[in-house]
Amino acid sequence: MATQQLGYNNPGNIGVLGIANADGNFTYYADYRTALANAKNGETIVQFADIVERNPVAIVLKNGVNINLNGFTYTITWPTYAMLDNNAAVTCTIMNGSIKSTSTVTSATLIFIQNASSRITTNCYFESLSQSTVVQNAGTWIGGSIRGFLSNGGGFQNATSGIAYNVYAEAVYGIVAGTSAIYSSIGVGTYGIISGGIARNCIGIGSFAGIANEVGGTYENCIGISTAGFGAGFYRSLTGRIVNLIAISTASNAVRHEDVTFYNLFAYSSASNAIGSGGFLTGAFPGTCSRFYGGTLISTTAAVVGGSSNAGFAGGNIFVGVNMDCQWNNSAGHCVTMQTFTSANLGVQFQPNEIINCYLKVANPNAKCIEARNTSLAKYLGNTFQGSTSPIGNCVVQAQQNTPDLFDNILVG
Repeated sequence: MATQQLGYNNPGNIGVLGIANADGNFTYYADYRTALANAKNGETIVQFADIVERNPVAIVLKNGVNINLNGFTYTITWPTYAMLDNNAAVTCTIMNGSIKSTSTVTSATLIFIQNASSRITTNCYFESLSQSTVVQNAGTWIGGSIRGFLSNGGGFQNATSGIAYNVYAEAVYGIVAGTSAIYSSIGVGTYGIISGGIARNCIGIGSFAGIANEVGGTYENCIGISTAGFGAGFYRSLTGRIVNLIAISTASNAVRHEDVTFYNLFAYSSASNAIGSGGFLTGAFPGTCSRFYGGTLISTTAAVVGGSSNAGFAGGNIFVGVNMDCQWNNSAGHCVTMQTFTSANLGVQFQPNEIINCYLKVANPNAKCIEARNTSLAKYLGNTFQGSTSPIGNCVVQAQQNTPDLFDNILVG
């Protein structure tokens, strides 16, 4: 297969790109800059050989002009943009090939593909060796397979206004969605997906975290998986709304959280707690003050709800209608492990856990369904306990107050 060497010092290389007229006859051009300058709305530039661009170049896309790589590869060896829309409102398709950067420059500002305001549809493979973001999207991006290689490189990054669909991105940071929206996409890396916006029908696979939620993020119908290192399936949420999440870890906690509302969560860990400590500061803060409505929590080597350190135990969480299954056949294989925090360690006093209408099952009869490391308050009522000869620990104090009113109605406090 031929390779066309392009550059400002290589004149006369014509025929590598073509635009067909209404009769199907091609006019040929030496490079994308020239082809785009001559292309009209509704036309397609077709590539007829592999291209290696050896000089700095910016290829500015044109509205309504599609690019068909025709099975070939466009490679840039210089640390520069490959294709960008120059802030113009462009709608186009880039299809059927690969676009690559072989530069290994260390630059946090280098962006290989920049979509500022366009609507780009693609089925191409994008690859960059530089320590940079491969695709930065502030417009609408649909499709594509993206890979970044080096230690701090990003795969696909959405700006605040970006919307992305059907993206597969593999890098240290697979998909960074910011406060924008990403749909039906897959991110793979140290962090699979990082989002503080909306992520719907997405999958994040990461060694540190499958999904790392930023402040206020919303995840719907998503899956977070971690299989290595410290990794959690769902990690580091500071406020947020999570609906129909599957979080799986074979390395650490399935979920590490703070101040999140989960609806119908499935969390499974074969290495630690299904629900563990929250935030970045492992051992300094507990997984506190989140709300769990419905769902199933399973652990096989630790308590279902707990933590990884002296301070890493549940405090202030609400569980309503949740199934908890501790499959660890050990006397410490509890469902919920609590601790009361005082000024001696964290300087705060968390509200008691609320465990309401839940099903709690342990594998070891000496384990507790609700346990506490020290004297701790818990509101628990309407629960079903299985497998434990003594389901409530001696340090657990019932905080539920049922007070009749003047008409003998029971007020559940």
